Amino acid sequence: MNFFDLVTISEKYMKVINPSSPEKILKVGEMVHVDQSSRVLDVGAGFGETLALWGNHFQISGIGVDVRPYARERAEARFKELSLEERLKFVCMDGKQFKTDEKFDVVACLGATFIYGDFKGTLESLAAMMREDGRAVIGERYLSRSDAPESLKKEVQTEFELLQDIRKSGFELEYIVRSSQDEWDRYICDNWYGLIKWLEQHPNHPEKQEVIDFLHEHQADYLQFEREYTGWAIYIMRKSFS
Repeated sequence: MNFFDLVTISEKYMKVINPSSPEKILKVGEMVHVDQSSRVLDVGAGFGETLALWGNHFQISGIGVDVRPYARERAEARFKELSLEERLKFVCMDGKQFKTDEKFDVVACLGATFIYGDFKGTLESLAAMMREDGRAVIGERYLSRSDAPESLKKEVQTEFELLQDIRKSGFELEYIVRSSQDEWDRYICDNWYGLIKWLEQHPNHPEKQEVIDFLHEHQADYLQFEREYTGWAIYIMRKSFS
């Protein structure tokens, strides 16, 4: 079973598939000043909930991109539920391969910077599709403690390191919408719940052990390292003034 299949199983019962909340996603929309004239691109859009929330509350139009057909089905059903299917479209493909000549008012990637390699690569890739007066919105983990294990320090950046990457990429950090520990726990445990439910429903599946291994590894990583030493936030950026 490939990684994306495992993720789809774990995320089945979620709408917001990041450690955040609808209220905070709407706060981000307010801070980037989206309205009915705004065009938004969301790469790694998951089930399209950010676009759905902004479409419903701010009347934006835009495009979501995700590699999973299941994500597209969920997103398109959500857009139709909210009567947003004329304004919000979904493209099913590898986000890194998505190219367009259109320049968007807001370019976003929430919790999916692996698409472009890392935070800096994501910001620079999104910038190519952003209007000069637009905003980039990236959701990312950060290292919250200096005494974190060395293995984690190699994998996760501190917020100061993120700030340095932002400035080197020609941007200013405008605003941070930080997730709480409760939101982290909710997101992680919702993933576990999805995996457990699948295992209950497929007791004789030939790939059952892979799902069990994924669940156990996920739990060990979170309880041993991530919960103690990392946080998650949405970073809002605009082009540098210089």
